[in-house]
Amino acid sequence: MEKPTLDKFPREVLARIDVQKAFIVSRLVVAAEKLQLFRLLHNKRLKPDVIGRALKIHSHYLEPFLNAFVALQLLDTVKGGYRNTVLAEKYFIAERSIYWTRQYSNECFDDYDALTVLEQALATGKQPRSLKRARRPLYVVGMHRDPKQAENFTHMLFYLHQPDAEALADYLDLSRR
Repeated sequence: MEKPTLDKFPREVLARIDVQKAFIVSRLVVAAEKLQLFRLLHNKRLKPDVIGRALKIHSHYLEPFLNAFVALQLLDTVKGGYRNTVLAEKYFIAERSIYWTRQYSNECFDDYDALTVLEQALATGKQPRSLKRARRPLYVVGMHRDPKQAENFTHMLFYLHQPDAEALADYLDLSRR
């Protein structure tokens, strides 16, 4: 029997997921992306202590963190180690470039950080950055200051939109032009 994965769940089932749990799950995924957990486990099975050292995760939180992804069916446990599931390989590796991971996960982290002052922003009309000390400058400013960040952002956009560009190129008939 094929093991059920999140991408095969009926929409009605996914729609019933508790909103609070969905927020926690999304935050776990952002942390995994920021730490590059799925990239570390790409085509490998690693023991927890190796993962912990590589990603600098404290031993107290390591196995509960990894087991949360087992429960989400994004990691499997095999012979005392962890590896990506087919779903994790597809979504976090095959469909995303390393540039996506570097750039987009940082933006997601900033967005989550801004949510900590959401009530203040709603009440005052101010931007979250003005209510809280910004972790980083706006990405445009950051790219101007840091060529590596600009490179990551450019590569992320290239890989993100490449399938759209190829589909458009296949659709257009430019043979008479």
